[in-house]
Amino acid sequence: MRKVTQRRRDLYEQLAQHHAVEHKTFGEVAQMMSVGERTLRRWAKSDEYQRVLDEMRAEWRTQSAAAVENIALSAIHVLVELMNDRTVRPHVRFEAAKALGDWAGLGQQRPQQREDDRAALIELYKVIEESKQPTINVQLPPGTTISTPPQLPGGVVEGEARVVDSGAAD
Repeated sequence: MRKVTQRRRDLYEQLAQHHAVEHKTFGEVAQMMSVGERTLRRWAKSDEYQRVLDEMRAEWRTQSAAAVENIALSAIHVLVELMNDRTVRPHVRFEAAKALGDWAGLGQQRPQQREDDRAALIELYKVIEESKQPTINVQLPPGTTISTPPQLPGGVVEGEARVVDSGAAD
Protein backbone atom coordinates (compact mmCIF):
# COMPACT_ATOMS: atom_id res chain seq x y z
CA MET A 1 0.00 0.00 0.00
CA ARG A 2 1.76 3.13 -1.15
CA LYS A 3 1.26 6.57 0.35
CA VAL A 4 -0.77 9.04 -1.69
CA THR A 5 0.84 12.46 -2.12
CA GLN A 6 -1.18 15.49 -1.07
CA ARG A 7 -1.41 16.66 -4.70
CA ARG A 8 -2.76 13.28 -5.84
CA ARG A 9 -5.15 13.16 -2.88
CA ASP A 10 -6.52 16.59 -3.83
CA LEU A 11 -7.08 15.35 -7.38
CA TYR A 12 -8.80 12.20 -6.11
CA GLU A 13 -11.04 14.34 -3.89
CA GLN A 14 -11.96 16.54 -6.86
CA LEU A 15 -12.75 13.45 -8.93
CA ALA A 16 -14.86 12.03 -6.11
CA GLN A 17 -16.73 15.31 -5.63
CA HIS A 18 -17.54 15.76 -9.32
CA HIS A 19 -18.10 12.14 -10.31
CA ALA A 20 -19.43 10.39 -7.19
CA VAL A 21 -21.35 13.29 -5.64
CA GLU A 22 -22.39 15.50 -8.56
CA HIS A 23 -22.75 12.50 -10.94
CA LYS A 24 -20.83 14.18 -13.74
CA THR A 25 -19.42 11.98 -16.50
CA PHE A 26 -15.71 11.24 -16.76
CA GLY A 27 -15.64 13.45 -19.86
CA GLU A 28 -17.13 16.42 -17.98
CA VAL A 29 -14.80 15.92 -15.02
CA ALA A 30 -11.78 15.59 -17.33
CA GLN A 31 -12.56 18.96 -18.89
CA MET A 32 -13.11 20.61 -15.50
CA MET A 33 -9.86 19.22 -14.08
CA SER A 34 -7.79 19.57 -17.28
CA VAL A 35 -6.88 15.88 -17.10
CA GLY A 36 -7.35 13.15 -19.68
CA GLU A 37 -10.48 11.02 -19.41
CA ARG A 38 -8.44 7.79 -19.55
CA THR A 39 -6.33 9.08 -16.64
CA LEU A 40 -9.49 9.69 -14.58
CA ARG A 41 -10.79 6.21 -15.36
CA ARG A 42 -7.44 4.70 -14.31
CA TRP A 43 -7.49 6.72 -11.08
CA ALA A 44 -11.07 5.65 -10.34
CA LYS A 45 -10.00 1.99 -10.50
CA SER A 46 -7.00 2.44 -8.19
CA ASP A 47 -6.98 1.26 -4.58
CA GLU A 48 -5.70 4.66 -3.47
CA TYR A 49 -8.68 6.44 -5.02
CA GLN A 50 -11.07 3.91 -3.45
CA ARG A 51 -9.50 4.55 -0.01
CA VAL A 52 -9.82 8.33 -0.45
CA LEU A 53 -13.43 7.90 -1.63
CA ASP A 54 -14.24 5.66 1.36
CA GLU A 55 -12.72 8.22 3.74
CA MET A 56 -14.74 10.99 2.11
CA ARG A 57 -17.94 8.96 2.34
CA ALA A 58 -17.29 8.29 6.03
CA GLU A 59 -16.77 12.02 6.59
CA TRP A 60 -19.98 12.83 4.66
CA ARG A 61 -21.91 10.34 6.82
CA THR A 62 -20.50 11.92 9.97
CA GLN A 63 -21.39 15.41 8.78
CA SER A 64 -24.88 14.27 7.73
CA ALA A 65 -25.48 12.60 11.09
CA ALA A 66 -24.38 15.78 12.89
CA ALA A 67 -26.69 17.89 10.72
CA VAL A 68 -29.64 15.57 11.37
CA GLU A 69 -28.86 15.60 15.09
CA ASN A 70 -28.90 19.41 15.11
CA ILE A 71 -32.21 19.47 13.26
CA ALA A 72 -33.66 16.89 15.67
CA LEU A 73 -32.54 18.92 18.69
CA SER A 74 -34.16 22.03 17.22
CA ALA A 75 -37.38 20.09 16.60
CA ILE A 76 -37.38 18.76 20.16
CA HIS A 77 -36.85 22.29 21.47
CA VAL A 78 -39.86 23.54 19.45
CA LEU A 79 -42.02 20.65 20.69
CA VAL A 80 -41.07 21.28 24.31
CA GLU A 81 -41.89 25.00 23.91
CA LEU A 82 -45.29 24.15 22.40
CA MET A 83 -46.01 21.59 25.10
CA ASN A 84 -45.23 24.06 27.90
CA ASP A 85 -46.87 27.14 26.35
CA ARG A 86 -50.16 27.68 28.22
CA THR A 87 -51.35 30.16 25.54
CA VAL A 88 -51.42 27.39 22.92
CA ARG A 89 -54.58 25.34 22.42
CA PRO A 90 -54.66 22.17 24.59
CA HIS A 91 -54.85 19.93 21.53
CA VAL A 92 -51.61 21.41 20.15
CA ARG A 93 -49.93 20.93 23.53
CA PHE A 94 -51.16 17.32 23.64
CA GLU A 95 -49.89 16.61 20.12
CA ALA A 96 -46.49 18.09 21.01
CA ALA A 97 -46.30 15.87 24.11
CA LYS A 98 -47.42 12.86 22.07
CA ALA A 99 -44.79 13.56 19.40
CA LEU A 100 -42.10 13.78 22.06
CA GLY A 101 -43.28 10.52 23.61
CA ASP A 102 -43.33 8.79 20.24
CA TRP A 103 -39.88 10.12 19.46
CA ALA A 104 -38.58 8.85 22.78
CA GLY A 105 -40.06 5.42 22.06
CA LEU A 106 -42.59 5.53 24.88
CA GLY A 107 -45.41 3.09 24.30
CA GLN A 108 -43.42 1.05 21.79
CA GLN A 109 -42.51 -2.49 22.67
CA ARG A 110 -39.72 -4.66 21.39
CA PRO A 111 -40.84 -8.12 20.10
CA GLN A 112 -39.16 -9.88 23.05
CA GLN A 113 -40.91 -7.52 25.47
CA ARG A 114 -44.27 -8.45 23.91
CA GLU A 115 -43.49 -12.16 24.38
CA ASP A 116 -42.42 -11.56 27.99
CA ASP A 117 -45.59 -9.54 28.62
CA ARG A 118 -47.73 -12.29 27.05
CA ALA A 119 -46.13 -14.95 29.27
CA ALA A 120 -46.67 -12.76 32.34
CA LEU A 121 -50.35 -12.24 31.42
CA ILE A 122 -50.87 -15.98 31.00
CA GLU A 123 -49.31 -16.60 34.42
CA LEU A 124 -51.51 -13.90 35.95
CA TYR A 125 -54.57 -15.45 34.31
CA LYS A 126 -53.65 -18.84 35.82
CA VAL A 127 -53.30 -17.34 39.31
CA ILE A 128 -56.65 -15.56 39.00
CA GLU A 129 -58.40 -18.69 37.76
CA GLU A 130 -56.85 -20.83 40.50
CA SER A 131 -57.97 -18.36 43.14
CA LYS A 132 -61.57 -18.49 41.86
CA GLN A 133 -62.02 -22.25 41.94
CA PRO A 134 -60.97 -24.28 44.93
CA THR A 135 -59.05 -27.46 44.24
CA ILE A 136 -61.00 -30.58 45.18
CA ASN A 137 -59.32 -33.96 45.41
CA VAL A 138 -61.74 -36.80 44.68
CA GLN A 139 -61.11 -40.54 44.54
CA LEU A 140 -63.04 -42.08 41.69
CA PRO A 141 -64.08 -45.71 41.40
CA PRO A 142 -62.08 -47.85 38.95
CA GLY A 143 -63.26 -47.52 35.35
CA THR A 144 -64.36 -43.89 35.70
CA THR A 145 -62.70 -41.46 33.30
CA ILE A 146 -62.43 -37.71 33.43
CA SER A 147 -63.05 -35.56 30.38
CA THR A 148 -60.89 -32.42 30.58
CA PRO A 149 -61.67 -29.16 28.82
CA PRO A 150 -59.48 -27.88 25.97
CA GLN A 151 -56.30 -25.96 26.73
CA LEU A 152 -55.55 -22.44 25.58
CA PRO A 153 -52.06 -21.41 24.37
CA GLY A 154 -49.72 -21.34 27.31
CA GLY A 155 -51.38 -24.31 29.05
CA VAL A 156 -54.35 -22.41 30.52
CA VAL A 157 -57.42 -24.63 30.85
CA GLU A 158 -60.78 -23.17 29.94
CA GLY A 159 -64.02 -24.66 31.25
CA GLU A 160 -64.65 -27.31 33.87
CA ALA A 161 -63.69 -30.96 34.19
CA ARG A 162 -66.58 -33.44 33.95
CA VAL A 163 -66.85 -36.89 35.43
CA VAL A 164 -67.98 -39.41 32.87
CA ASP A 165 -69.46 -42.67 34.12
CA SER A 166 -68.05 -45.59 32.18
CA GLY A 167 -71.31 -47.45 32.56
CA ALA A 168 -69.99 -49.89 35.18
CA ALA A 169 -72.69 -51.00 37.56
CA ASP A 170 -72.19 -51.86 41.25
